[in-house]
Amino acid sequence: MHRIEEMSGRSEHNLWWSIRSSKSGDEAREKLQSCLKHIVGVHSWEKDRNFKLIKKCAFHPATHVARVPLLDPKKGAFKALEALINSKSVMDQIGRISPDIGTSEVEGFNHLAGIHAPKDHYFSEKGHDLRSRVTILRHNSAQ
Repeated sequence: MHRIEEMSGRSEHNLWWSIRSSKSGDEAREKLQSCLKHIVGVHSWEKDRNFKLIKKCAFHPATHVARVPLLDPKKGAFKALEALINSKSVMDQIGRISPDIGTSEVEGFNHLAGIHAPKDHYFSEKGHDLRSRVTILRHNSAQ
């Protein structure tokens, strides 16, 4: 379970990095797809025709973990992540998200608030305050 949580956090961080560090929708798409290469231990792909802008891993070499894959590309977990990232809806939407985040950042924050302090539950004032602080910390850690 810890491994799944770790990968989920990394995937969320990689999604935000792909958007924030890109100058175009095409660049954001390729960066997000390059995350799939990174997690299976591939850090250079000059001959891959699917990539026109990004030809090598943009992550710091220290994160290459001695080039050991984080996921096995033949296993179901990787295939599910690959299918999600390469889905038409994700690829279409990532190209339309503002690199300056704008409303996207607000939407992301509100999503986290819905997880940590959902509106359909009553919390004491102190409980709501603490849950809001957790939301803020989690949101800021993804920046």
